[in-house]
Amino acid sequence: MVHSSNAIETRFWIICAPRDHVMQSVKGGFCQLTHGRTKVLQRMSPGDWIACYSDHASSESNLPCQCFTAIGKVAEREVYHRALDEQRCPFRRDVHYSPVNEVDIRLLLSKLSFIKNKTYWALPFRRGYLEVSESDFRDIAERMLEEAFSP
Repeated sequence: MVHSSNAIETRFWIICAPRDHVMQSVKGGFCQLTHGRTKVLQRMSPGDWIACYSDHASSESNLPCQCFTAIGKVAEREVYHRALDEQRCPFRRDVHYSPVNEVDIRLLLSKLSFIKNKTYWALPFRRGYLEVSESDFRDIAERMLEEAFSP
């Protein structure tokens, strides 16, 4: 069972990124948002939870994925820069990821309250991130972790 010992109110986030980027993040133990979205990372606190949603399998192709691909808990380290090359220096936060099974979002559409229109269910993901309720996050996490989720 996954637990949080954080006394501060825990928040729950979904970060949207291609699956190949998510897998790099899981391997490296971090999360990052595109286009320099530092403020979102700064709003996250140690002990918050993130789920990664991947609309596409790769940033290089249009092959759909449409799955939740990772879950992790935000670590203590503050937001930091990581130079990838001369042109890319994204902001990151460290994350402790849990082993999960990827879950097709269609299996959860009827349960997720932040998806108001089931026909246009992808709209909430367009910004690249969103904060969700504990209940919605629990539905995602329990499907991915195959066990009870308790923040």
